[in-house]
Amino acid sequence: MALTVTRSRIKERCAVSDSAYDSAIDNIISDYVPVIEFAVRNEFLVDVSNAGLQATLNLAALEICCGEFLGQRMREPGTAEKISVEGLSVEPVLQKSFRDPSGLVLVGWTRLRPYLKSDIGFGPMARVLSGLKESFE
Repeated sequence: MALTVTRSRIKERCAVSDSAYDSAIDNIISDYVPVIEFAVRNEFLVDVSNAGLQATLNLAALEICCGEFLGQRMREPGTAEKISVEGLSVEPVLQKSFRDPSGLVLVGWTRLRPYLKSDIGFGPMARVLSGLKESFE
């Protein structure tokens, strides 16, 4: 069974109501879902009788795609700027990492960890992400 991630679910999760980002979302789905499927061991992908497992795999793929979409949005000009007016300061909420500002990419890959192929290197990615000292300032 192939993993299922839809544009409507990403828009719902990321609070997008218009169609301005439909193309970007579709591109993320077409780029990332095959990569995620490739990383998961085949016996878990084909176990369609286990609804909980399939829901877990699909949720992880959705989280990764949402995280990538939010990361793209945060890299748009003006999105991550801090604005201060007479002591009132407004700054972006998502500041953990410039590569994964929402943290959803890491959450998705962590959720998939027990189901990944043994030759897929999860460890180095986790060490790199946890070692980042990025800031928007």
